Amino acid sequence: MTTFDRELTRHRRQFIQRLLSLFGQGGLIDEMILYLVNHFGHNASLDQVRTDLTWLADQGLVSTSEIVTKTVIEKTIISAKAM
Repeated sequence: MTTFDRELTRHRRQFIQRLLSLFGQGGLIDEMILYLVNHFGHNASLDQVRTDLTWLADQGLVSTSEIVTKTVIEKTIISAKAM
C-alpha cells in the first residue's frame, strides 16, 4: 500500500466516524455509509468500506450488528469522546 492509499484509507475512516456522529444513536447500514462516502468524494467499494468498518470495530470505535441481512454500524462511547 502506498502512502497515498494509506492517507485515503485514514481519511475515509475519519469520515465514517464523522458520519456516525452526525446521525446520532440510530446508526447507519453499511450500504448507506458507502453511498455517503462516495457522494462526498471517495471512490470506494463496499468491500473497502466493510474493511474500514471492521478495522474501526477492532479498535473499539464503532460497534456492528447484523439485522436480517444488513449490517448496522454505531459509534461507541470511546469514539465519541475521541472526536
